[in-house]
Amino acid sequence: AMLNEGVHPCVPAQGSVGAAGDLAPLAHVAAVALRLAGTAERGGQILSAAEAMAGLPELDPTHKETLSLINGATLVVAQGALAVHRIRQLLHTAERALSMTMAVVLADTTCLSDEVLALRGHQTALQAARRVRALLEGSELANTSRRPDAFSIRCAPAVLGAAWHALEHADEVVQLELNGACDNPLLVDGELLHGGNFHGAPVAMVLDYLKIALTQVASISERRIFRLTYGQLTGNLPSFLLESSGVNNGFMLAQYTAASLVSECKGLSHPASVDSIPTGQHHEDHVSMGPAAARTLNMVLEAVEHVLAIEVLVAAQGLEFRRAEATLCHPVEESLGRVRALVPRWTEDRVLHRDLEAVSALVRAGRLV
Repeated sequence: AMLNEGVHPCVPAQGSVGAAGDLAPLAHVAAVALRLAGTAERGGQILSAAEAMAGLPELDPTHKETLSLINGATLVVAQGALAVHRIRQLLHTAERALSMTMAVVLADTTCLSDEVLALRGHQTALQAARRVRALLEGSELANTSRRPDAFSIRCAPAVLGAAWHALEHADEVVQLELNGACDNPLLVDGELLHGGNFHGAPVAMVLDYLKIALTQVASISERRIFRLTYGQLTGNLPSFLLESSGVNNGFMLAQYTAASLVSECKGLSHPASVDSIPTGQHHEDHVSMGPAAARTLNMVLEAVEHVLAIEVLVAAQGLEFRRAEATLCHPVEESLGRVRALVPRWTEDRVLHRDLEAVSALVRAGRLV
């Protein structure tokens, strides 16, 4: 009822160790739900619990029900579930960005072939390559007659496949957790059983895994952005993708921005779950740090969305040069059209961040795929 009415409790992002679950943050939610304390956002305003909950059903829980409201790693798994959905969309966007870049750099598509990838046996890499191959079907620019490319192109199926594999694992764990009992104590056939199902480790570890996978995706994307803006690596295109690059900076600062974002992702990808600081007078002597894993995953996720948006923006500029040489295949032409609906072609320098924000919004909304 709270979600349907847009009642969003204000929950501090920091301060929980994910020990006996996400007690402190969940208490901020439960306090509003029970109209005891706290604040919530409703209709764009921050209101007291009582004001925010006006008109919603009232809950009068028993002692055990109250404990259940703040027990378990439910904050972390909720954020994990949202991240899994968002990352699935983002990896499809990464495939779309790769197809655009491969067309610009006149890539060799042999690296996408079933014949090559089936020999290694990673199904997620094979599936990602097939999707990218479909996006390049009929391309006159990227095809099997080219010479082998640098690793940021040639190894992209391996990196994307690894990220998809990480996502599949995280998806499995999140679904188990969403449908499992993480409460304590548990009532089983009339008997109270004390266990440790509330510990956040299972979810914290996969969220850290996702951070690492996403950082790989961002890192290889940044290397492709670098290639796109470096005339000696694109073959015959002007450096920074403007004809008058001696006067104009073109997309030089776009690559700078991507480099900065990727560097931040690397720092944020240190696994939170490898740390444990005892709490609760050493009764809670091993904690998961799951909330930190979830929070930093969201930070990495946002940065990766921006990096992929930069690749899409820069590749779109490169495609403007290539379409004078050859007809773009339909999926790549479609990708270019979606970018051009928001951002016109660059003919001279202009303020960059507006274009980056526009394409980032396109990526975040999943409208490129």
